[in-house]
Amino acid sequence: IVMPAVFFTIAAFLLNVVLGRLVAAQREQIASLRALGFPKQLILRHYFKFVTAIALLGVGLGVVMGRWLAILVIQSYRAFFRFPVLEAQFDGWIFLVALTLALASANGAAALAVLRIARIALAEAMRPQPPAASRFATRLSLLAGRRVRARHLMALRTVLGRPVRTLLTILGIALSVPLVLFGLFWFDAIAYMLDTTFERIERGDAFLSFTAPVSRRAVFELGSTPGVLLAEGQRVVPARLVSGHRSYLTSVTGLDEPSDLKVMREADLTPITVPPEGVMLTRRLAERLGLKIGDLVTIEVLEGKRPVREVEVVKTSEDLVGLAATMNLKALNRILGDGDVINAAALKIDPAEARSTWRAIGEIPKVEANSSKSLWLDLFNQSIAGMIIVGAAVLAGFGLLITFGVVYNSARVALQERAWELASLRILGFTRHEVTLLLLSELAIEVVLAIPLGLLIGKYLIELIASLRESETFQIPAVIEPSSYATTALVVLAAAAASAYVVHRRIATLDLVSTLKTRD
Repeated sequence: IVMPAVFFTIAAFLLNVVLGRLVAAQREQIASLRALGFPKQLILRHYFKFVTAIALLGVGLGVVMGRWLAILVIQSYRAFFRFPVLEAQFDGWIFLVALTLALASANGAAALAVLRIARIALAEAMRPQPPAASRFATRLSLLAGRRVRARHLMALRTVLGRPVRTLLTILGIALSVPLVLFGLFWFDAIAYMLDTTFERIERGDAFLSFTAPVSRRAVFELGSTPGVLLAEGQRVVPARLVSGHRSYLTSVTGLDEPSDLKVMREADLTPITVPPEGVMLTRRLAERLGLKIGDLVTIEVLEGKRPVREVEVVKTSEDLVGLAATMNLKALNRILGDGDVINAAALKIDPAEARSTWRAIGEIPKVEANSSKSLWLDLFNQSIAGMIIVGAAVLAGFGLLITFGVVYNSARVALQERAWELASLRILGFTRHEVTLLLLSELAIEVVLAIPLGLLIGKYLIELIASLRESETFQIPAVIEPSSYATTALVVLAAAAASAYVVHRRIATLDLVSTLKTRD
């Protein structure tokens, strides 16, 4: 829901910017048509038909691409979820919603630009527009005294002379930056989640569960297995946590203190010691139950004798995956009344002896199940990583298209508006390279200002989406590495350079004689 809304908003804004500049460039033709008797409504309908045609073409292309992308995403889901039937379905109402939103966005964007036509004063519109930034002439002349090149002054004159247009162009380019950044952000977020969960919190290589609670002596037996560097016992029991009218079904994990293979963390990833008494909840679980430190929570154990106890919340921890509660192993066993026992264990295994160690673990009779962290990560990389790459590529591709479109259309309309000036400069002796730099310098200023703004918008948009996407299963951290910011800036600059090159080719083929005659 969020991302399509972002796409439609950006598309509507960009269409408004481009159409606004097109109307400004065609002001003399519009005034001439009205002076010749063409009704205002007929001209307005022309522009609405124009954007409607664009929207219809976009919907047609979008339906084809959307169907292909949907099938691709569903195929990547199959490897992970393993549903017996999972097919991409395309109902008619989806097409109608897409068509309606596209037409509404396009015509809504056109409305603001078309209103300018209704306000055009014929006598004034039929005259050439006055030079931009005349009120900045004094300041620019002072800059000229500081040995600033003439072409830079001319670029500044245009940029400062039409501040609204400049700000809209900057904002249009800036809105393409978050899409590229959002695609790269997924790699940073997933890397952070894996590092936090599997390197900082769950530090073991193997995790065992027993058929029934066993004596803690089993930890020493596991530790003596060849290839096991460290073994720690745990007690994991299913339980319902109740606070007033709120309840949540989860598990309570009992840990030894100190625990080296499962280390709970603060939000800044500093280690937390397991309290000797009371219970420690993850932050999101405490918020769900409406609890804070010092409150009492009822723990209804769902195995064995099913005791019910009230326990004080003494700490909260940060956990990106799941909602769980943690207690000191001795305190948990005291509540359960089962003595000094465990029903799970975490192991640190020597990689050089992993094969023989796993064979020995498989022969232990009371081990009900075992899992390997490396296998978890391999499964993740084979299934989820593919979805992330596809999504990141799609978002980055949209960002590149938007950047290219905004910069190219801005340069193209600017060329249309200033073709007579550029042709005059060529006649006066300016080289083709100098004339090109004059026009592209204006775009360079706008792109350089737009990139930091776009990165800032992207940062806040990612934080918003991350907060909306928080669920019981996992939390997406709003983590963006400096390399992602740098890559996004370079990608946007590359797209802007590509569009600038296309405009440069058009300037190179500019017919000077016909351009000057057109102005007359």
